[in-house]
Amino acid sequence: MAVQAHVAPDDRGICSPSCKMLETEGRSMTRTEESILTVRALCKTFRVGGLGRNKTEIRAVDGVSFDVAAGESLGLIGESGSGKSTLGRLIAGLLQPDSGEIVFRGKPAWDGAGARTHRRVIQIVFQDSGSAFNPRLPINRQILEPFVRHHRGVSLSEARARVARLLEVVGLTPGHGERYPHELSGGQRQRAALARALAVEPELLVLDEPVSALDVSVRAQIVQLLVELRETYGLTYLFIAHNLDVVAQLCHRVAVMYRGKIVELAEAESLYRQPTHPYSRMLLSSVLTVDGDLGHVYREAAGVRG
Repeated sequence: MAVQAHVAPDDRGICSPSCKMLETEGRSMTRTEESILTVRALCKTFRVGGLGRNKTEIRAVDGVSFDVAAGESLGLIGESGSGKSTLGRLIAGLLQPDSGEIVFRGKPAWDGAGARTHRRVIQIVFQDSGSAFNPRLPINRQILEPFVRHHRGVSLSEARARVARLLEVVGLTPGHGERYPHELSGGQRQRAALARALAVEPELLVLDEPVSALDVSVRAQIVQLLVELRETYGLTYLFIAHNLDVVAQLCHRVAVMYRGKIVELAEAESLYRQPTHPYSRMLLSSVLTVDGDLGHVYREAAGVRG
């Protein structure tokens, strides 16, 4: 499939994809009711400060349970320290839970020996894309390495061509791939981080504050890119954020975390129009309009979210 790219003027000259991504291989493009991810009674405790017995235990994730449907975007919001990033790392397999279970497509995410069983199909993209890359290697090589590990029967020349196509899909050019991380803007690095995650053909992306460090114009472009990638690949997202406008643009449902617990989980429109938990109302009060209408955020985003 030919790749066409057009210049996105607001992101320092990078390209925004007008094409749909690589081969879709028959994946569903729409949300289904099939549960792809099941989380039950998940707990994670950290011991911090002091020495030995003087350490304090913090329950970062406290008995969390939820399901995510295939093709769905579930937003996870809450203040700093609410446990949302820890929950994202647990689902991505970067942390092992103390108790509870994570089940992906009917199979436990951890085996009996404590090893991850879903390394490829669940990928994570962080807020700080700069620290996620090796500063001594060009971007294209850092996308090539996971691609080659996953596609063992592909020749090196074909792998390089596929990496170039991945860069174009996320709105970059092959020339950007030859640069080192510090030579790219924040928005460009975040696009490259998405390309690297997509190189292994994941089914679920954990997006941990992926646009929080970007300026408004670039943020809007990355959100639109995420919408396009979800529609093209049939991806499922767990989108962690504190920016409620962005969550409204991208997510079908929203979970509100407070002190390690999910205190409310509802359809995005319902939550934004009529939150029921006091903490949810407090969070949403930050985007109140003059007439006290919370629903404007959802209405303005409805055309983007799809």
